[in-house]
Amino acid sequence: MTVQGSAMRGLPILWPVLVFLLGSPVMAQPPGFRIHDHLGPDEIEETTALYLNGELVRTFRLNADHQEDVAELPAPVSADAVTYALCGQITVHGADGRAETRPVDGSGILTDVAGRDFDAVASHDFTVFFLTDVTVGRPASPIGVRRARSCAEAIS
Repeated sequence: MTVQGSAMRGLPILWPVLVFLLGSPVMAQPPGFRIHDHLGPDEIEETTALYLNGELVRTFRLNADHQEDVAELPAPVSADAVTYALCGQITVHGADGRAETRPVDGSGILTDVAGRDFDAVASHDFTVFFLTDVTVGRPASPIGVRRARSCAEAIS
């Protein structure tokens, strides 16, 4: 009991130091961000590799048994913008009802990612793939979308 008592008496002296260290930018980590992927009603299965700044960070594998996935990622410490690429393949129900497999090849630039949620989406009959900001309670972060094919560049 004496040891505890003497340690407790020193706590008021250390308290400001602890508050400073725990609240300082040196100790604080920037909030991460999330990228969500899910099967849409016309999708049968999907395998998509997610690259950030040229590095493979996650592979989404979606099908009837596993229809959604979320990549929880650390926010970059030194970059204002993050490049991304979505590379893989998707199988969808074609207009005639038969299964069609198509390449997934989309990329762009994300800004202000800390604490945000992004959705992987397809448009133009599953020929254009990109991320969109779906963060609740904040204005959407600007996202640059590249129209050119970029998966060969992302994985080289």
